[in-house]
Amino acid sequence: MFQNESKRLLNEEKQFQAKITDIEEDGTIVECELRFYRKSKKRTTFFVIIAILTVGFSLLLCHWFRKLKLKGTHKKVDSYQDAHKFLILRPDKTYDIVNQETLIYKENGLEQEKSMIKYRYIHYIFNEEHNQFIRVGLNSSKDFSKIRNKFSDGLNNKEIIKKRQALFGQNYLNIPVKSYPALLLSEVLHPLFVFQLFAVIVWSVDNYAAYGITIMVMSLVTIFFSLRQTKKNLVTLSEMAKFDIDVEVFRIGEYKTISSKDLVPGDLVSIPNNFILPGDFILLNGQCIVNESMLTGESVPVVKTSLPSDTKQIYDIITHKKYTLYSGTKVIESKFYSGNRVLAVLVRSGFDTMKGSLVRSILFPKPHNFKFYSDTFKYLFFLTFISFIGFAISAVYFVKHKNSVYQIVIQALELITIVVPPCLPIVLTTGTGFAIERLKKNSIHCISPPRVNVAGKLNLLCFDKTGTLTTDQLEVLGVHPCSGNEFDKLEQTFIKKEINIPEKLMNCLSCCHSLSKVEKDLIGDPLEIKMFEWIGWELEELDQDQETNLGFDSPISTFVKSPKFSIKNQLVTQNSQDESEDDEDEMKLNDDENEENLADPINININFNNNNHNNHNNNNNNHNNHNTDKNEKSDDKTKDSQIDNLFEQNTIGIIHAFDFSSTLQRMSVIVSNQKTGNFEMYAKGSPEKIKQLCIKESIPKDYETILHSYTKEGFRVIALGYKLIENIEIFEMKTIPRDSIEKDLIFLGFFIMENKLKDDTIQVIQELKKALFYNVMITGDNPLTAISVGKKCEIIEPNSTIFLGNQKKKGQTKIIEWENIDNPNEFFDLSKNVMYYKNSKNEKNEEIEIQLSSDSNDENEEEIQIKNENIKNIELVVTGKVYSTIKKRNPELFERMLIQSHIFSRMSPDQKSQLIGNFQELGYVVGMCGDGANDVKALKSAHVGISLANTEASIAAPFTSRKQTIQSVIDVIREGRCSLISSFQSFKFISLYALIQFLGVVQLYILDSNLTTYQFVYVDLFLVLPLSVIMTRTPASKKLVQQRPASSLISLSVVTSLLGHLIFILLFEIIAVLIVRKQSFYEPIYTNIDEEEFKCYEDTVLFLICNFQTLIILVVVNRSKPFKHLVWKSPLYTVVIIICFVVSAYLLIYPDSLMRKIFEIYILGWKYKIILSLLILLDFMVEYILEKFILSKYFKKMKKCCYKKKKITRHQVIRQISLQSVKIEK
Repeated sequence: MFQNESKRLLNEEKQFQAKITDIEEDGTIVECELRFYRKSKKRTTFFVIIAILTVGFSLLLCHWFRKLKLKGTHKKVDSYQDAHKFLILRPDKTYDIVNQETLIYKENGLEQEKSMIKYRYIHYIFNEEHNQFIRVGLNSSKDFSKIRNKFSDGLNNKEIIKKRQALFGQNYLNIPVKSYPALLLSEVLHPLFVFQLFAVIVWSVDNYAAYGITIMVMSLVTIFFSLRQTKKNLVTLSEMAKFDIDVEVFRIGEYKTISSKDLVPGDLVSIPNNFILPGDFILLNGQCIVNESMLTGESVPVVKTSLPSDTKQIYDIITHKKYTLYSGTKVIESKFYSGNRVLAVLVRSGFDTMKGSLVRSILFPKPHNFKFYSDTFKYLFFLTFISFIGFAISAVYFVKHKNSVYQIVIQALELITIVVPPCLPIVLTTGTGFAIERLKKNSIHCISPPRVNVAGKLNLLCFDKTGTLTTDQLEVLGVHPCSGNEFDKLEQTFIKKEINIPEKLMNCLSCCHSLSKVEKDLIGDPLEIKMFEWIGWELEELDQDQETNLGFDSPISTFVKSPKFSIKNQLVTQNSQDESEDDEDEMKLNDDENEENLADPINININFNNNNHNNHNNNNNNHNNHNTDKNEKSDDKTKDSQIDNLFEQNTIGIIHAFDFSSTLQRMSVIVSNQKTGNFEMYAKGSPEKIKQLCIKESIPKDYETILHSYTKEGFRVIALGYKLIENIEIFEMKTIPRDSIEKDLIFLGFFIMENKLKDDTIQVIQELKKALFYNVMITGDNPLTAISVGKKCEIIEPNSTIFLGNQKKKGQTKIIEWENIDNPNEFFDLSKNVMYYKNSKNEKNEEIEIQLSSDSNDENEEEIQIKNENIKNIELVVTGKVYSTIKKRNPELFERMLIQSHIFSRMSPDQKSQLIGNFQELGYVVGMCGDGANDVKALKSAHVGISLANTEASIAAPFTSRKQTIQSVIDVIREGRCSLISSFQSFKFISLYALIQFLGVVQLYILDSNLTTYQFVYVDLFLVLPLSVIMTRTPASKKLVQQRPASSLISLSVVTSLLGHLIFILLFEIIAVLIVRKQSFYEPIYTNIDEEEFKCYEDTVLFLICNFQTLIILVVVNRSKPFKHLVWKSPLYTVVIIICFVVSAYLLIYPDSLMRKIFEIYILGWKYKIILSLLILLDFMVEYILEKFILSKYFKKMKKCCYKKKKITRHQVIRQISLQSVKIEK
């Protein structure tokens, strides 16, 4: 019994998990529910019978709603083992249906079987241990030493290779590009086209074959545009995705050349130069310089180094990018030495790679609930409902006229086809297509057309700082050295290049980087390139066939050398030119004298270096030889010898580099100094991090004050540190854990640079602010630097009172204090929306902080009143730490903080992405603009991502701009608004045109008449089709306005506008018919069946007035301002609409006999023609005034009234509270 109970508990513990996990491109894990279905013979038989009875219509429904077929032919089962198909339900309410497959492979010589499913190109197999389906993948989450030990020898077992080929499939991003017939079939089965095909049948049955052909032509035109765009998008994506090359792989003890398609995870691959990577790899040996622009949009090549043997770190493919080579990127140069190969192990293949996940995100995008698209079908149902009302009215007269049931049914169906116009699909796509073409001409490429209309609704914009708002070309301003534990006293703000720089500081600048060379050009981070070029040193990398000891105890591939000097000749020339000068005075190495006598700034720097080195190394006596007695003379040879010793070139070999990490905010190197023979460590990074790593005795007391003075000016400050390494063997230096050596540094000083704003940044931000966009800067830089840039570009208002959030510890509690950056005694309490400051009585108690959740201040804290007139706006500046802390501890304050902050600094890539998600949760439509690299996650998370890159197109974002300026943001918004309003206006025009025709036809049905075939053809084919396309071709307005285009078709404004127009349209049609009946030429409806003659003046009048009403509605609805360029300045639009008016006027005023015969219209009296013309003119005036003045003003008032009564959202309440006048407490 006990054993049975144990088994039961064990089974419950291992209960089957009916779910799988999908990983999106931003790393988000999505849990999907599994449901199991087994084929049922009874259900399948019944399904076939239904399909026969409905003449295939049930199959069509199943094509649109795939669940119907699944449930109609399969029954739900509880066990996956009994299932043939799986229904996969995602949290976003989308679903997929996949087949269960059986995976067969050999293991230990025995044939094995596994249940497997393929979901969105990823394989999942059933795992007995976890009792669920798990994603197939190579487990690379191991410490570095285990990865090296496990994968350094490649795959040595054929059985394992074949098993992995079966598990992972081909290493190939194969996106099937459907043929035109297949695409055509897909389009033909679209609900709208099926409806159009139905309309063709209906009209053809009713002897309107010509009109049926017209509908078919219009449908084919629509399909042509759709097919062309779909095919183009698929081909572009397929070309970006697929790739196949020959690779050298180390298998079973030897190198083999195979196709990259046949690679499997675990393969050890040789990486040559100019090699496009066919998968995600961990670099095990050597170094690679890689162009990752295809994935990240970042045009600057990056340096990848081999995986260190660090036993404590667990490898992560995202975190450890420095050691990872990503699929689709190009290795410009690979380097290794002593004749060895550059080797990397494949850890992800196919669609499991970084590139594959990005491609999958395009094929299966996250659903964005954009109202315009969802409302389209709702609106069609609304129009269909109207058609039934019209039919109900007409049916009474059909019975009265004794029409047959067949004729009544046909006419009812005709009414439905009239209110859903055949050119509707083309209208919904052409506006976006034209916008994409205009963006392309403006060097902005779009890979996601639906995002164009979404861009028209943006109301919050996030910007990266460096490379986006500012140039990525940094300007070096200088250094501020630290001697002992004090900053050097400087006459100027900081030391520039012309002034002497201490040796250790110079060494740090020369070697603490990850630069490399490709064909004599420096490759790497622009900041490091600028730093290295500024000091004038040389970087040398040994060729693969060179020995690399050069006096060092181990191979070192990279060296930095101080410049080769020409100062000797310079000094000799000075001596000969000015013999009256004292030689010793000229050779004196005193700093003050040399500033005047020596012109070469580099010489001065190194001269100082040697003296400084003397102070640190007393055993080196060469430089002391220069301190000779003033009265002693030396001959020229002695001078030359002394100068040669003095300016001997210094060489530093880089043994190991701990690469820069945005999380750690630093990098460091271990070097061998040839001059001293010492091993040394140099580090650079954010001032906050370097301060933590330095010994307290080396930190100046005014560290924060000096730092504040620089960052407040917007300068980019990098802190530098140093330590002497002792008692560590050189071979241990490449494997030593980072955290065990990056400590106890000696602070060397600050390196100061400046990111200048791009030329148009201020102008663009000002334009966005005028248009009421909420602008946010998200950066990894120092908060004070970000504040300065924010002020300069006016993201922060000039008159703002700025409070910086600082996270501190009070006991075991983390607390946040918001401190005024201009007044350290002034604070802000976010929880109470109160400003206060501490007076002199409380100076001793500096640790009193504001608790996030507290309702009162500390009892010992005194507050005094601040003058309210000096406070106009409160601006909170958030750091990454503060962001995470408040988000976790106080959600309500977190939301208030978000909408009261424009600057988010020290944010990691993950935090950038999370922040955008937070804004989206508050109801904002968010755009993100960055330059790739660390911004990729944020670009993908935003509703609209715009990557500033030199590439033609990038998977990093829906939009890629080759223009390196945020003006691209305005261009995308303008085109998005233009596309959205064009789609909106054309849809409105199409709807009103359909209703105009519908009202005319209903009136004729009452008279037992109808429009003729060619009357329908003329209106649909020659009026509506060209006009509806051309009206979407109007370019975007150059001005960005505060107003935003409507996106909902089911809104009070739209419905009211439609009903208003319909009332007057119907009114003028009725008036025109009533007046014609009182004319002398008028004859009642006449029908002669024998002679097939039918005469109806009402038909002529309604046809003519409907033509003009269609044109009037086009002019009234197609308004230019404020989102489009003036429509009348478009030559094509103007010409076409003038032609349409002229032809319609010709048919009204004096149609010839041929026109009368074709259109079956009758001659009207001149008096009536004038009356009808006046009615048409009056109709135009009424419709125009109604749309332009009455409805627009009414809606503005109505909005104000509705907003007062409407229940506002949570974020609107928080915004209202945060924008109130700040209270001042005593």
